Amino acid sequence: MNKGKGALVISKIIEKIQLFFGVIFTFTFSYSTITFIIDRGALNEIILAIVMTGLGIWLIILSKKRKKLISDFKTYVARLSTDPTGSIENLALGLGASQDVVTRNLQQMIIKKYFVNAYIDSENNRIVLAHVGGQMNNTSNTMQTASNPYMNNQNAKDMEYVSVTCKNCGGINKITNGKVGECEYCGSPINR
Repeated sequence: MNKGKGALVISKIIEKIQLFFGVIFTFTFSYSTITFIIDRGALNEIILAIVMTGLGIWLIILSKKRKKLISDFKTYVARLSTDPTGSIENLALGLGASQDVVTRNLQQMIIKKYFVNAYIDSENNRIVLAHVGGQMNNTSNTMQTASNPYMNNQNAKDMEYVSVTCKNCGGINKITNGKVGECEYCGSPINR
C-alpha cells in the first residue's frame, strides 16, 4: 500500500474513532454530571464528570478538524492536478482562502503524510511534489520531454497524455495514453 494512501486511510479511521468515543464520553459524562448535581453528589465526582465531558467534547473537535483536513486534501489534490506550477497563490485564489491558511494546511498534510515526498518551496511560494511513476509532478509535458535527453521529437509526438481522475482521492492526473500510471497524490494505480 502506498504511504500517502495508507496515511489517508489511517487518518479516516482515527477520525471515526475520535468521533465515536467523543460522542460516547460527552453523552455519558454529561448525563453523569447532571445526575451528580441533582443528587447532590460529592464535589470530586462532579469535577471528574465535567472533566470527562470536556474530554469528549475535545475528541469531537479533533475529529471535526481531522475530517476538514481530509476534505481539504481532496480539494487541494483536485486543484493541484490542474495547476502544473503547484502555486500556493493560485491554490489560495481558487479556494477563496488566504495563502497562510493554505500553506498551514499543506504543511499539516505533508506532516501527516497525505502528500508523499512533497515539500513547500517557500522561495517560489509553491508545493513541490516528488518524482512519481516516471513523471515529474508540477511540470508541463513539454518540460518533461525537454528534460529527457533520450527522447527525440518523434517519440514526443507519438506520446499522448490524457487526464485521468483517480477513483480513490479524486485527483486529476496526466498519464501516457494506454499505460497504467500511479496517482500523484495517493499512489493508487490509474489507467484510462
